Amino acid sequence: MKNVFKKVIPLIIGSVGLFLVSFILPPKGIYSIKPKNINGGVIELAKYYSKKMVFVVLSGNETEATVNDLASFCLKYKDSCQVIGMLSIEDGFTESGKGAVKNRFKSKCPDLLLTEGMYTRKTAAGQSELMQWFTHKEQNRHTGFDITGAGWKFFVDETGDLYATMGPQSSLSAPVLQRIMSRPARKTVQAPFMQKRPDYKKD
Repeated sequence: MKNVFKKVIPLIIGSVGLFLVSFILPPKGIYSIKPKNINGGVIELAKYYSKKMVFVVLSGNETEATVNDLASFCLKYKDSCQVIGMLSIEDGFTESGKGAVKNRFKSKCPDLLLTEGMYTRKTAAGQSELMQWFTHKEQNRHTGFDITGAGWKFFVDETGDLYATMGPQSSLSAPVLQRIMSRPARKTVQAPFMQKRPDYKKD
């Protein structure tokens, strides 16, 4: 009997330990990701805590109508939302065309943040950390599908929760956007992130 207990007790302790680790270490929060902008600098996503963030996959070769839609959207929600364009290598973005892409979007969407070129597909060996978060359910808690091209949009609320996605078939001028953008923030927050904020106070 003693031998049985000697074998069972370590298993129980190990199982409890694994449970506690999975509880203490929640899925990765988006604010811990630091993508680079088109100039090579770091984008501090935590800076936009308390604002919505909308991430749009771009090829850099968008039609004039698409760029105008993006510009109108940025202008309409500039006080409550940060729009970030993720430049997709698989969809045509190249370093050689970086200057033209910067100038084109800057002239129409001065508040738009552009990332450096990144691999956006799950199938890519070097898929960017940011796109891994959007396409893996174990990280964002909600969805795990792969994108199929430029034009995909990801909506993150004021506390870092991914709460909506839209495919390229829906433009940023679609009527449903009003409902998506007016969605209230959830009441809970990403605890690990909040505890690192200087203004965080435990009740």
